[in-house]
Amino acid sequence: ETNPNGGELSFSGGNLCTSGSANLNKNGLVTLTNSKNHIVAVELDAKFDEHLGDINDNHVGIDINSLESEIAAPSAYFKDDDGTPRNLSLSSGDLMQVWIEYDNKQKQLSVTLHPIGVPKPKIPLLSLQKDLSPYLLESMYVGFSSSTGELTASHYIFDWKFKMDGMVSDINHSRLPKIPSADQRENQSLKRILVIRLSVSGVTILILFINRKTLMEVLEDWEVQFGPHRFAYKDLHIVTRGFKDSELLGKGGFGKVYKGALPVSNMEIAVKKVSHDSRQGMREFIAEIATIGRTLGYISPELSRTGKASKRSDVFALRVVMLEITCGRKPILSQASQSKMILTEWVLECWEKGDIMQVLDHKIGQEYIEEQVELVLKLGLLCSHSVAAMRPSMSSVIQFLDNVSQLPHNLLDIMKAQETEEAPDSPASSSIAPLTFTELFVSYGR
Repeated sequence: ETNPNGGELSFSGGNLCTSGSANLNKNGLVTLTNSKNHIVAVELDAKFDEHLGDINDNHVGIDINSLESEIAAPSAYFKDDDGTPRNLSLSSGDLMQVWIEYDNKQKQLSVTLHPIGVPKPKIPLLSLQKDLSPYLLESMYVGFSSSTGELTASHYIFDWKFKMDGMVSDINHSRLPKIPSADQRENQSLKRILVIRLSVSGVTILILFINRKTLMEVLEDWEVQFGPHRFAYKDLHIVTRGFKDSELLGKGGFGKVYKGALPVSNMEIAVKKVSHDSRQGMREFIAEIATIGRTLGYISPELSRTGKASKRSDVFALRVVMLEITCGRKPILSQASQSKMILTEWVLECWEKGDIMQVLDHKIGQEYIEEQVELVLKLGLLCSHSVAAMRPSMSSVIQFLDNVSQLPHNLLDIMKAQETEEAPDSPASSSIAPLTFTELFVSYGR
C-alpha cells in the first residue's frame, strides 16, 4: 500500500521481514507488525506531514524503527570558510551529493549534503549520538525506497558505492550519465537529483537519482549505460557502420549478422538484421534467442517454439526466482559436473534420491524450516514443468505458499510426465491427460 500523503525518498538498512505484515508508508519506509525487524533510515522529505512531526516540506531526518525522525533539520549544507548554512531545495532539480556515515567507535551517525562540484563540508547537517548495534545485525539488507503519494514521479539511481571498514573514493562526475531530459527542465515541475554516500563503520554508498514528474515512457541515457535496455535502430546503424559488408560476420536463411562495438564500454556485440516483412524469419529469430535463454533457464519451452508469452510462461520464469534464491546459484553452471550443470535437473535428481535438501544454499545456515524449504523447491520444479498446462497459476502458487492448498502426494510422478503434443496454454485442458490442471490436483487430495 502507498499512503496518498507521500512524497519522500528513504535510504535504509534492515533485516528481511520473515513474519507479520508490511505496507509502504508516506516516506517509502516499510511499517512492520513484527517488532523483531530492525530498520535504520535516512529520509529526504519534500512533503510536510504534521502527524509524523515533520518540521517542514524540505527536510532531512534520521529514522530508527519508526516513521518519526529522531532528529531532523531543514535541507542545507555548511560552508567551510564561515560555517554559515546554505539552503538546498530537494525539489530544485539541482545535482546534490549526500553522505551517510556511521562511526562505530564514536557511536555517531552523520548526514551531510552538498551540491555537486562543492567539496564535502566538514560540518554535517545531522549528527546523532546513538549506539546502533541493537539495530544493525550481522546480516543486513541495505536498500532504497520511496513514495510519491499524490504526485506522479520516477526515481533513477545512477551510481552508488558500498564499502565496509573504510571510505570509498569519490565519484567521477564526468563519467555520470546525462540527466534525463535536462534540456526540458522548464517543463518539469518536480525533479530531484541526488548523490548519496552511506557509511556505517566505514560502510559507504554512493547514489545519484532523479525524481521526475512524468507519465511518458522515455528511452534515456541511464537505461543504455546502467541496466537492461533496448537499442534504437539508429544506434545499431552507427555501431555497425551502417551495416557495411566490411562488418559482416555471416548470414543465414533469415538474416545477416554484423559486428559492432558499444560506444561506452567498447564491448563487441553481434547484431542480427532481419527483414521487417519476414514473419517467418522473425519467428525463427525469436525461437533462436528464446532457445539461448532457455539454456540459461529463463524462458519456457513453448515460448521458444511460438515466440508468444503467456501467464504460464511467466510462471515458468517465477521458478527461476524460487530455485535460484533457495539454491544460491544460477540456472546453469557450465563449469559444474554433468549432474549439477542444469539447476532444475539437479534438484529433481536429488529429490528422486530422497535428498532434496542437498541443494540448499549453505549460506542459509541452520535458520530455516525444512518443510518450508521443501515446499519452495518442489513448487519451483512444478512451475518449471515442460507442459505449460501442468504449471500452477499465480493464485495457486500463493495458496501453496500460504498452506491454503497442498501439493499432490504424487507430485514426483507428475513432474516426470512428458508432453506428447503441444499442450494448450490453459488450465482448462491438457494433451497429456483427460484431467484439467485443477482436476488433477483435486484428484490427488488437494
